[in-house]
Amino acid sequence: MVSLDLSIMNHSPVVAGMMRRLLDEFEQRTRIHVNLDVLNWDVGKTELTHAAIYHQGPDVSEVATTWVADLIAMNALRAFKQTEIARLGQPENFAAASWAASRLYGDDLAWAVPWLSETYMIYYRKDLLQKAGVGEVEAFESHERLAETARLLAQNGVSIPVELSMNWDQFGVLHALASWVWGAGADFCEDQGKHMLVDQPDALAAIRAYFGLLKHLSPQGIQTMREEKENLFIQGQSAVMFSTLSNVTDTSLLATEVRENLGAAVMPGGRFVGGSNLAVWKHCRQESAAIELVNFLNATPTLMQLIEPFRALPSRVEALAMPQITEHPILSVAAQSVQSGRSYPQVPLWGLIEDRLYKTLVQIGLNYLSKPESDLDASINQQIQTLARRLNLTLSQ
Repeated sequence: MVSLDLSIMNHSPVVAGMMRRLLDEFEQRTRIHVNLDVLNWDVGKTELTHAAIYHQGPDVSEVATTWVADLIAMNALRAFKQTEIARLGQPENFAAASWAASRLYGDDLAWAVPWLSETYMIYYRKDLLQKAGVGEVEAFESHERLAETARLLAQNGVSIPVELSMNWDQFGVLHALASWVWGAGADFCEDQGKHMLVDQPDALAAIRAYFGLLKHLSPQGIQTMREEKENLFIQGQSAVMFSTLSNVTDTSLLATEVRENLGAAVMPGGRFVGGSNLAVWKHCRQESAAIELVNFLNATPTLMQLIEPFRALPSRVEALAMPQITEHPILSVAAQSVQSGRSYPQVPLWGLIEDRLYKTLVQIGLNYLSKPESDLDASINQQIQTLARRLNLTLSQ
């Protein structure tokens, strides 16, 4: 019997058991046995990089969309053949942002196949909006309206009108900010990744507007966000948050008042779509079996079983159109965001850019929470311009 090694990421406590059942079904159909390795997110990229360097490890892996470019640059992945893509799915079969994240800029080869999509949305408390006299339709239709909604919530006694995720989803600070940057017609770097654009006037203004939401916190709200390291929205302590499905999929974890009043909206302007792809490693010796596995995992019946345990949506358009998604009040909004969003530039050093960006952005937010009397706009200008200069030196080499 042919045997393959598959690595996936640990999206929830039930992922391993659920995937084992699916892989046993796959074995019964194909006589291909699959060994499963579940990687934690905090070490996943390191372990996959190790596999890329030493050319040993899994045959097939779930790879975060923002990791793909780095692995391509390391010559670690096996490109899919056109005949394989014809079977697995053409560009039109997947959300555009997910397909874009499977290749390098300017490269026609598909180095991974879109699998799961994550997108950042606005989650809000319907009851608190109503109390502030804000309609759900217009509350988030633009970034300016969002700021006004935050002001009205604060005016009506909400201590934390909008919660930024510095303490519980640090990458999410960058992913949510993308909406402001792209909505302003700006970007983080140019398409080939050789020069940063995040320090340009439009981008800086967008960053100031995003962090300007912190200025609507009450003194007590500032203290709570500074001291509490967990998600405050799900506890009922904030009115609005920017997040993926991961924080609301298990409704039993939501405070009662949140569960009973939960609403969702797409981010205005551009919106970030990430998630994960399926990649076959170059060191794989069972190529045909690996393609069979990818095809099974990416089939719509399989994908529909992954939504709850993986806390993400399928990237396949056919699956996104299923009633399980389109008739759900939250999943339907997520599907709209996935199909209208975009990915980051697929450039070889995006991993480095992303790492430096999110750390700088988190520090800006945490510094303000520690010293709310400080000049937030000046801090943003200084730290972002310094970061851009340093990154430009690296990217230009």
